[in-house]
Amino acid sequence: MTTIEAVKENFPHPHISSQSGMPTYEVISAVHRKLKANAASVSSTLGGGTHGLLGLTILPVTYQTITGHAFVAPVSTQEQIGEAVRQHKEPLKIWKEYNVTDQTLKNQLLSTFDEVYLKGLRDRHVGYQNVTARDMLQHLYTNYGVITPADLHENDARMRQSFDA
Repeated sequence: MTTIEAVKENFPHPHISSQSGMPTYEVISAVHRKLKANAASVSSTLGGGTHGLLGLTILPVTYQTITGHAFVAPVSTQEQIGEAVRQHKEPLKIWKEYNVTDQTLKNQLLSTFDEVYLKGLRDRHVGYQNVTARDMLQHLYTNYGVITPADLHENDARMRQSFDA
């Protein structure tokens, strides 16, 4: 049985440091890179089978561009899962691994950022159950990952500095 602890144990970044205060683009992006590495480290046949579960953390169009394959989440009802068990255990294993990995990534985001910055996604009845890690990342980027003109100017200045290989 795949568990959150078992999935997390094999992540390259099993612990992501807590970030206090309002998230900035830079912080969200750094956390996002770690989550992408974590998701990609989970072996999966979804999305062509060579990028793990990276599709949990990036937009479908980006995944398609990177891999040349669509990343389609396994969708199953309890009845379909029961039939899948009878027919073949592999689809069930993939479905469970997908869901446990997404839950683990969500847990990492919730422990990294103050809840006030993700609270708008929480349902009063089911919490974050119907929200994916990708939804949370998009919410953070949209609401807090603002790149200001000063940030662009600072980045341009860094890019123009001489580089010593």
